[in-house]
Amino acid sequence: MSNPLAEANLRAAFAVVDANGSGYLEAADFESLADRMCAVIAPDPSSPSHTRLRAAYRAWWDQIRNADTDGDGRVSCEEYVALVQAGVAEDPHYYDNGLKPLADAAFDAIDADGNGSISREELARLYVAAGESAETSNGFFDRVDTDGDGCISREEYTVALQGMYAPGSADDASAWVLGANDR
Repeated sequence: MSNPLAEANLRAAFAVVDANGSGYLEAADFESLADRMCAVIAPDPSSPSHTRLRAAYRAWWDQIRNADTDGDGRVSCEEYVALVQAGVAEDPHYYDNGLKPLADAAFDAIDADGNGSISREELARLYVAAGESAETSNGFFDRVDTDGDGCISREEYTVALQGMYAPGSADDASAWVLGANDR
């Protein structure tokens, strides 16, 4: 049985990646999102962060395109949700094998001062680059900073993103990753 909150999170993620709003994911959508993210959090094309982010977005598309069940070269929202839900159900390491490399590359690029954590301001830059609002960023930040130290550690970030695939309740930080709890 599908978790409605997990499905809402997946649909919200789909909407962020669907750069042209076509209702389908294509390789160009991942390139466009990589362009937007790199422009804001890793603008130097010769930097390791820039290179790593671009490679991670290409790898994510390589995983997602497996959902193209009709062979048209694009992935519908339904195909995407079904792929991720099946992946999570069948493989306990689905997140580690798919989105984790991108999440790690993004964390490192977002952590502009290199202190090993993400400040509220650093996170807001990521959200704006992805086309999301500061309010969504703040909602996520407030729930993910579980120890209340005013920053998000790599562990807090990873736990929240992993939970995005199968959050337990509307109070989980993962329910607020892309504001799915508000949608």
